[in-house]
Amino acid sequence: KMTWHRLIYIFVFFSGVSIYTLYDQYEAFFLLVLICVLPFISLLLLLLGRFFLRVDLLNTVIVGTYGETINLPLSVMQRMIFLFMDVYVKIQEKTETGQIMAEQLLSINQSFFAAEPVHYACRLEYCGRVAVSIGFVKMYDLLGLFSCRKNSSGTNVILVLPRLYKSFAAVTVDDKKLFNIGNGSEMYGMKLYQQGDNGRYIHWKASIAHDEIYVKEFYQQSESGSILFF
Repeated sequence: KMTWHRLIYIFVFFSGVSIYTLYDQYEAFFLLVLICVLPFISLLLLLLGRFFLRVDLLNTVIVGTYGETINLPLSVMQRMIFLFMDVYVKIQEKTETGQIMAEQLLSINQSFFAAEPVHYACRLEYCGRVAVSIGFVKMYDLLGLFSCRKNSSGTNVILVLPRLYKSFAAVTVDDKKLFNIGNGSEMYGMKLYQQGDNGRYIHWKASIAHDEIYVKEFYQQSESGSILFF
């Protein structure tokens, strides 16, 4: 990104020099001066932004469930600076052993015009203690010629609990059910009798107790091996 911006600026600079050399007029001179001064102004705004801008995560402890997505708010101060530079935040998710599970470079410039604060969507795919922190904040000037980095503090600690299922029929992986109702040998539950149900599966004790006909339901026979949930 910065390479293309610098090549474009070099082309504009030499174009300005050529115009000034050919015409030698006040307008050409002012154009050349403007081309030379703009990078310094852009760099100055970038350094001021680095000094004033502050992006943090709240130091809180959150409890979540495996497979859940939690939106973590980012505390952003001095948003007016976004008018003068592009800001990116590197978010890291680490386990309690320090292993980096996920990294994401998040642009926060749109928060200047948005009514809602900036959030980082954290997908909980690890049981245990997960620390979400900001690796660094990277800033680019408006011309794309310069960049700088700034460290940031703040960590969200998420305690990820295992997901509990009331029945195996509710277990899904990638939105696909692992267990379907079929004609297996393991009983899943009961339901009211409907026309077309097999009469061999009538649950007589439940039917007599409730004065309605109930039939048994079974898990579908599967050739899959053992499944471990954690």
